[in-house]
Amino acid sequence: MLLTLDPIARGQIRLEDEAATKAKQWVFHDTNLLSSILYAEHYFDTHIDWVDEVFRQREYTQYFLCEPDIPWEADPGQREGPQTRSDLQILFEGILKRYNIPFVRLNGTLEERTQRVLSTLLNSKEC
Repeated sequence: MLLTLDPIARGQIRLEDEAATKAKQWVFHDTNLLSSILYAEHYFDTHIDWVDEVFRQREYTQYFLCEPDIPWEADPGQREGPQTRSDLQILFEGILKRYNIPFVRLNGTLEERTQRVLSTLLNSKEC
């Protein structure tokens, strides 16, 4: 299974680095190495040590964790159902806590979520 997960993690790193070189101010990632760690553990019951190590070395200034409070829509090949989405939400929160990573919860409408992100970024000294 590591043969499948390894290129996914390496591709994630490449995409993150490419985005960072093009950014003027902020880079938003829908996924990052944290996702690779979680999915390896959840779906394949494995842990990839080098991904964990690289993840700890990378700088992600702010985490926004989207709550699953919007209607679930099927996304073939991506998510099994609304219960899995809720289960993964709990796992993401747990892994953020495991790594001592502060995060901002996003819930409500798209507009409310967007406003919370902008407010957080504009009021943060680190961003």
